Amino acid sequence: MSLLSFLPFAINAKDKIRPPTTINKGLKRRAQSHGVVENGGTGGSPLRFRPYVSKVPWHTGARGYLSQLFPRYGHYCGPNWSSGKDRGSPLWDKRPIDWLDYCCYCHDMGYDTHDQAKLLKADLEFLACLRKPNMTTKGNTHIAQIYKTMCITGLRNLLIPYRIHLVKLQSGQPLLNFGWLSNVKWRGWNWQKT
Repeated sequence: MSLLSFLPFAINAKDKIRPPTTINKGLKRRAQSHGVVENGGTGGSPLRFRPYVSKVPWHTGARGYLSQLFPRYGHYCGPNWSSGKDRGSPLWDKRPIDWLDYCCYCHDMGYDTHDQAKLLKADLEFLACLRKPNMTTKGNTHIAQIYKTMCITGLRNLLIPYRIHLVKLQSGQPLLNFGWLSNVKWRGWNWQKT
């Protein structure tokens, strides 16, 4: 058996290998409850897509104005951009176009709250989703790569530390931890002689 006889099988195998239909367990559970994820790689018909109606109107004021500075991708990637509509839409009735848009869709659902702990969880799941290697995109690959890089950088350096700080403030945890000094029990000074 020569190398050339094996090569066509290797070339055709790449067409049969598909990326996983879900990104991580947290996103998979959320997506299955909303009917977004396809059947577990069987190639069958996708599950029913249930449109989602947002509860929190995020698309107003200064946030809506600043959102024009960010790129958009698919139906859900980009601030003030949901279900493929400008200035957002409370009814999310369009299916995500690919894995990146799916990550954004799940992130948008996670952001449909005012609870900082849930927002932090949505950010962490979004970061894990974006870091998945070798996921194919159906939209413009250059915009997808720019969007992915911008989101990973912003999440790691700005948004996640900010949300952690807010969650600590809400829970009453100390903002600064001084390592071993935090565990020392200090005795009060007795300035008066008895």
